[in-house]
Amino acid sequence: SYELFKHMVQKMNQDVASFLLKCQLPSQPDQVKRAPGARPQQPARVQTSKQGVQNLNEQRMAAARAQAAQGGQTRLGGGAGSAGMPPPPPQPTQPIRSEKKYGRNDIVTIRRGSEVRELKYKKAEPLLAQGWQIEE
Repeated sequence: SYELFKHMVQKMNQDVASFLLKCQLPSQPDQVKRAPGARPQQPARVQTSKQGVQNLNEQRMAAARAQAAQGGQTRLGGGAGSAGMPPPPPQPTQPIRSEKKYGRNDIVTIRRGSEVRELKYKKAEPLLAQGWQIEE
């Protein structure tokens, strides 16, 4: 197998050397082909708006117009209500857990009557379904 490996490496080196000798790398900077420049922008065939639906910028402009129409005096302080920006949505609250969350490898003590066992939570799950209780 070592001889096969040596033969393969020799063949690979021969192929690389032959490829490098056959290819011609440009030696002068003027021979290097330049990538074509950026194409001029052609008018897009895609419509970016739809009648009756406003994008975000249009919504902001409409809100600013509505605020100005109501005699809106804009505040210079840049508060939350300035520039027609809607207030940020409220942060969702995390649910409160009534009992401790156990991982599959946590050691728990379970009891049924006077019988007590100490084992991993993953093994205790079927026993809990049968009526055993976790001791804390």
